[in-house]
Amino acid sequence: MLGPRDMNQQGVEVVALKPEHPPQVPQQPLALVHSHYAQEQKPDLKEEFQPRLVIEQLVLTNFKSYAGRQTVGPFNASFSAIVGPNGSGKSNVIDSLLFVFGFRATKMRQSKLSELIHNSEAFPDLSFCQVDILFKKVLDRYDENGELQTEYLSVPDLVVSRKAYRNNSSDYFINDKKCTYADMQALLRDQGIDLDHKRFLILQGEVESIAQMKPKAEGSSDDGLLEYLEDIIGTAKYKATIESSIREIDVLNDICVQKEHRYEIVEKAKEDLEGGKENALKYLRKEKTLADKRSLYLQYRLLKDKDLLEKKTATLQTLREKLDKEKEQTAQHNSEIDDLTKQHHELSSEVKAIEKQVASLKSAHKKIEREKISMDEKIKHNENRKKKAVKALQSSSSQMRENEANIAELERSQKETETQLEELNSTLEKEQEQLEAIKYELSDKTKDLSASVEKLQQQLEPWKDKISAKQAEVDIKTSQLEMLKQKHQELLNETKEIEGKADEKLEHVRAKEKQIQHLQKEQVHVSEQIQLGEAEVDEASKKLKAMESEIRVLRDKLDDARNRVTRTKSRNRVLQALTHLKNSGRLQGFYGRLGDLGVIDDKYDVAVSTGGGSLDDMVVDSVETAQQCINYMRKNNLGFGKFIVLDKLRKFNLSKIPTPNNVPRLFDLITPCDPKFAPAFYSSMYNTLVARNLEEANKVAFGAKRWRVVTLDGKLVDVSGTLSGGGSRVFSGAMKLKSATTKGGEISEAELNAMVEEVHTKEDAFLKAQDAFNEMETALAAFKDRLPEIEMEISKLRLEIDMDQQEAKEAKERAKEVSANKKAIADTEEQISRQEKAIAKLEAEKQDLKDQSQGLEDQIAELEDKIMQVGGVKLKMQKSKVDSVLQKLEIFNEKESNDSLQLTKLSNQMTRLNNQITENEAEIKEAEEAINQIREVYDTSLAKFQASEKELQELSAQMEELVEKCDEIKEELDFKQSRIADLRKGEIGLVTEIEKCEQSISQCKYNIKKITSEMGHAETRDLESLVGWMDDCDTKQRLLAPPPEYSSEDLKKVDFEALASEIEELEKDTEAMTVDLDILQEYARRHKEYNERKADLNESVTKRDELKQACEDLKKRRLDEFMAGFNTISLTLKEMYQMITMGGNAELELVDSLDPFSEGILFSVMPPKKSWKNISNLSGGEKTLSSLALVFALHRYKPTPLYVMDEIDAALDFRNVSIVANYIKERTKNAQFIVISLRNNMFELAQQLVGIYKVSNMTKSITMQNRDILTT
Repeated sequence: MLGPRDMNQQGVEVVALKPEHPPQVPQQPLALVHSHYAQEQKPDLKEEFQPRLVIEQLVLTNFKSYAGRQTVGPFNASFSAIVGPNGSGKSNVIDSLLFVFGFRATKMRQSKLSELIHNSEAFPDLSFCQVDILFKKVLDRYDENGELQTEYLSVPDLVVSRKAYRNNSSDYFINDKKCTYADMQALLRDQGIDLDHKRFLILQGEVESIAQMKPKAEGSSDDGLLEYLEDIIGTAKYKATIESSIREIDVLNDICVQKEHRYEIVEKAKEDLEGGKENALKYLRKEKTLADKRSLYLQYRLLKDKDLLEKKTATLQTLREKLDKEKEQTAQHNSEIDDLTKQHHELSSEVKAIEKQVASLKSAHKKIEREKISMDEKIKHNENRKKKAVKALQSSSSQMRENEANIAELERSQKETETQLEELNSTLEKEQEQLEAIKYELSDKTKDLSASVEKLQQQLEPWKDKISAKQAEVDIKTSQLEMLKQKHQELLNETKEIEGKADEKLEHVRAKEKQIQHLQKEQVHVSEQIQLGEAEVDEASKKLKAMESEIRVLRDKLDDARNRVTRTKSRNRVLQALTHLKNSGRLQGFYGRLGDLGVIDDKYDVAVSTGGGSLDDMVVDSVETAQQCINYMRKNNLGFGKFIVLDKLRKFNLSKIPTPNNVPRLFDLITPCDPKFAPAFYSSMYNTLVARNLEEANKVAFGAKRWRVVTLDGKLVDVSGTLSGGGSRVFSGAMKLKSATTKGGEISEAELNAMVEEVHTKEDAFLKAQDAFNEMETALAAFKDRLPEIEMEISKLRLEIDMDQQEAKEAKERAKEVSANKKAIADTEEQISRQEKAIAKLEAEKQDLKDQSQGLEDQIAELEDKIMQVGGVKLKMQKSKVDSVLQKLEIFNEKESNDSLQLTKLSNQMTRLNNQITENEAEIKEAEEAINQIREVYDTSLAKFQASEKELQELSAQMEELVEKCDEIKEELDFKQSRIADLRKGEIGLVTEIEKCEQSISQCKYNIKKITSEMGHAETRDLESLVGWMDDCDTKQRLLAPPPEYSSEDLKKVDFEALASEIEELEKDTEAMTVDLDILQEYARRHKEYNERKADLNESVTKRDELKQACEDLKKRRLDEFMAGFNTISLTLKEMYQMITMGGNAELELVDSLDPFSEGILFSVMPPKKSWKNISNLSGGEKTLSSLALVFALHRYKPTPLYVMDEIDAALDFRNVSIVANYIKERTKNAQFIVISLRNNMFELAQQLVGIYKVSNMTKSITMQNRDILTT
């Protein structure tokens, strides 16, 4: 039978059908279900619901069986059913959702995307298909009666779309904007729709498969019940981390095993070195004893030399003090000159550096100043604009306020006038009524007269209308005339202000351009002078440096010459005296100076002079000969001399030895005049090696054995590691060379004096050149200071020209306006003239009308006078009252007309003033914004300007101070150089007089220095590198302890001969021992590696144990969270299944109760009145109920806002269909269910029905609300 009619969205009339035979549902079970719902679902009226997303409707375009654009829906926010015959396209609705949600074509029963495009006889070749899903937000709430109501929220709709093309490609859209699948997935996930696991979609035939899932997935691509529940509970996120941690633990286990193996290898290697280590330590202990004995030997010799020095000092104290005083003065002056020269050079460099900084700062300062001036001008220009606009604004505002007051006054006056007019009109009516009454009483007497008056008044009425019309025209023209006169005056005032301003600004521009031309010429001249000056200054600077370098070289040569003269005189005097004694036959066994008893290649002159410390010593055959020589020297005051006694030298091993990298030994390069002198040469240099350069010397000196190495250029690397020698002054000429072409470095007195004079001449020339250079720099600095000033002036003038040109341009533009104004003035004057003529003409026409109507008015007045005569005093009195009121009315009417006219005039003025105020305010705002913008930059520039100015002042003050100091030092330097010149002239004469004193002092100091050097540079081994690994113990402390220092009393008790024997014995023992000291370094390395391996192993074990603990903690968290969710779902499942089946039972069981993740989860069911069964042994309906119970349990545990189900009731009988349908209707109002069903027990409970039907192979849809069922 037919039910109420409704209309769908396409305008199709829709009939809601009521079944002729209602579904046969057992009433008692259904009642129990409703009772169960009622007991459990007592609404909490204070419960707060969250907004949820629902599907409003689907729009299918050319999708599968849907041709063209088809709208499916709208859907109810809670429960909608899709119905229709088989083959009509119901499942295509589900496919459309799958299409939008990114499923492959195979899931929609097609092999590729292009097959989803509609294809029928009517539409055989469509190019695309598209599905749009319209989502809306809804909010559930309880009303006053406890009924759950759904309210659509007023938020923007969400439309998610997908479009597929013939080439099997597709695009996704969100609100018509193209996006990626990931964007769409993330958006829906945020709204609670999980596209990863798709729990909200239950396709046709899939409902049974949910409960039939395996306890656990067999492969990584499969899903079991365990994985299904883990995804819902949320513990699946821990799985990857746990697996990664287990892999890391396995890796760390392997690393620990490897490191333990390495540790054991190192430990074994260390133990293998123990024997060699002990032998090496024994050798080092013996070597340390030998070093201590040698130290004692040297200390003994040093004490003897010091005693001798003290004796000589006592006898020659006076001469030495005089010599020291002279030397001190000379050295002091030389030192002071060097210091002053260095200070002068440093100060000059500082002055130049500061000058560069000052120049740079001045340039930056000028640039900032130009910017500041530019901004000052711009600010001034905008402030003038603002002042003008403010003044105009104040004037307009004042006029505005005055007009507003006048308008208010006129409006108030109009209201009063209107009140007066109303009162007068009322009075007039009353008086006229009385007048008419009197006239009525006299009507018999005045009937003819009144008729004549009335007739005449009718004739007069058109004339009055014409006169009133003319008066109105006159009033309008008069108002227009006043406005024209006001405009005329404004134009005149504006014209006076503009005229002449452009010419004034252009004149300013021309004058400033002339100034710029003059400055540009000066700029070119200054730039040329700077360029020339810089070239000259650079050239002069180079010459000064060359002169300074030349003077420095000459001074070094002079100092070296003086030293040579002194040394040669001293040495030659002793040598000549002893040689003369030998030649006379009085001295036997004297051979001469050691350096003269052998020859060496010229290449090694500097090396042997530096490395051979005893080449100036005298060689004798015995102690007696040496004593004889000393006695002769003492007797004749010849000074000091040092002797090498051949028969007291040890028996050295003079054979060639292996050397590192085969570098030559210095001793092997010498050819003695007699082989007997070889030990003397060896005692002077021992095993000193010769290297080409310092790099090679370092490689050779610091090997397993330390060596004493000298380079060809005079650098000496001692066995202790100290570096000496080198520099600008090197020792040479200490030994006879093979070439024998030089004089041995001897310099005469005349040559020395010539060198002194040459140095003095060069210094004077340098001082003059330096003064000229300073003058050139001063002139160049003046030009450089002037150049930025010129640039600043030009920049400032150009800026002013730009401002003047801008103002001139504006003035010209306004001058054009003046021309227009003049034309407007003339036009206005012409309009005023025409207006005045028009007013005069209208006044004449009005007067003419009055003259023409005057005869009628006179006749009416005459007749009314006769009527008055008939009426007597009473009529006259009443007529007088009426006339009086009429006069007042005329006065007030005229006043009202004038006020209205004035109001109109003021309103026009207000409009004009408003426009002016708006323009002025805009001008003020624009000027203020410009000023603010400029000021922001201005403040920054000002801060930079002030900082630059302050820094410039500080640098200028600093430079002035430095220049002043430089001048003072220059004056002092000149004085010192003059003084040192005088001292040098007298020094040559003093050298001869104090020669003996110098020889005595030099010889003593030389002896002490040499012994001290031997003590300080004794061959010592780097024991720290060999025994540093040892723990603190007596052996380590003894080996690393420095040689002991003995007191003079202890040294005097030493038996020198016994000490020498002990040293010789220890040397033999050490030479006889064969030991590899490198084993100590290897042992140290192994010992260090042993400790490192041990620490590394401990670190890896600790890291592995920490990771194990973290993994166990994560496993426990996963288990705890999973079991909590699992227990909740299991209990809910039991409840759901009992409710749906009216007495059945179902539960989830762990296959392995100790580890749920190892074997998975079993789903066991006990249908009503049956035993427990596995899911696979259930009927189709029982499987469906079991799956639905699980779905509803999961929904309660973790609600999903949307469920789409395709024929989930296919395997159910009508009773179970009704139970499931009622559950969906009653218990799932917090979600949207869209169910495709052919069972009336299901779809008749839906709030919204969507009918699907097919015509000509094209699917259509209609939608209706199931209102009848809802109301029953």
